[in-house]
Amino acid sequence: PGRKLGDYFRVLSVSDVAVATSGSYRNFWRDGTSERLYSHIIDPRTGKPTTSAVISATVIAPDCATADGLATALMVMSATEGLAMIEALDQVEAVLVVQESADVTPSVLETTGIKAYDVTASLPGFRRSPF
Repeated sequence: PGRKLGDYFRVLSVSDVAVATSGSYRNFWRDGTSERLYSHIIDPRTGKPTTSAVISATVIAPDCATADGLATALMVMSATEGLAMIEALDQVEAVLVVQESADVTPSVLETTGIKAYDVTASLPGFRRSPF
């Protein structure tokens, strides 16, 4: 969010697991009258675009279907509910980017086990920059 294509936020090293990311920061539409942004992800509880503050969800899971389904589900849930759900699942980790409003800098929330996959700091010349 707020970065150019090709910029990296995190680098994960994985093997024999799947990674999926869902996000609303690049695929949305803007109402021309109200200027409100609408996500392309539909909340199944309402049948309308999600209004969650989660703008990106990356999930590591044992298989692709699980990772993809959970990443999409995290986009609909609150960040607190989503992280609690993921923490309760075995062999599943997640990183969420949350932005409460357009004029607020995004924040990052993550499960406790994601650090085992994060190799960003070990890359020569790569600096992890905050939002």
